Amino acid sequence: LCEPKDLVALPDGIQVSVLARIERTKDIPLRGRAQSMFEITAMGQSGDLITLTWFHVYNGMKEKFTTGSWAIFQGALKKYRGAPQIVHPEVEMLKDKPKAGKVEIPETLHWGRIVPIYSKSEKLSQKYIREFINLCLETGLPLVEDVLPESLRARHQLPGLAQSLREMHFPREMPPLNELLLRTEDLSASV
Repeated sequence: LCEPKDLVALPDGIQVSVLARIERTKDIPLRGRAQSMFEITAMGQSGDLITLTWFHVYNGMKEKFTTGSWAIFQGALKKYRGAPQIVHPEVEMLKDKPKAGKVEIPETLHWGRIVPIYSKSEKLSQKYIREFINLCLETGLPLVEDVLPESLRARHQLPGLAQSLREMHFPREMPPLNELLLRTEDLSASV
């Protein structure tokens, strides 16, 4: 998690997560178009600024970002006239002002945990894809039948199929790689 002051030295294109307070918002009309661009200027705890920009504004978007609110903005870093900027960031609004030097990030599908990154499809955000897959899992997993005998799963301490499918997309924790390799070798030897 970065502060805006940390971004100046980073290269363009790197994925960053920035903690900042919304200072001001503005609509910027685009020449020759009926659309406008939406821009937020946000300030980190150290007083440095970052600009967050959206070229595609949806209904209710402006009301979501109130002045004085704290948020985490995530996306690819760009520099515009030497100043840090993120275009179309993903945003997690925080309920409370973070304590100096410490931020408690709420655990959601998108933050505060191991988060899957999927290949992007045309115009689908990572948030949308994760929410859709989560909905599919919640709907479909109760219908999944486990084909492995319970005795085999118990002997090798394997989770059920539904739990495995859930963990593939939304793992609770990352097990050590050597543990995964040993389990795979052990399972293939006994089958």
